[in-house]
Amino acid sequence: MDAYSVATMTYRVAAKPTAQGWDLKVGGVGRTTCSNLGEVESAARAYVVRMTGMPPERVLIEIARP
Repeated sequence: MDAYSVATMTYRVAAKPTAQGWDLKVGGVGRTTCSNLGEVESAARAYVVRMTGMPPERVLIEIARP
């Protein structure tokens, strides 16, 4: 299967501040962390790619702060 046959997917990310940075709960995938708010989208995308094998250009990230 090539990258162009994979549908674009949107993943909702709940970003919660912690003493060490940000806790990211990626819907349907799991949890990861990042150091600052500016890294939330890229960290979440990298996590989804690593866990699902989806091409990065097919991963859309929707960020929600509780």
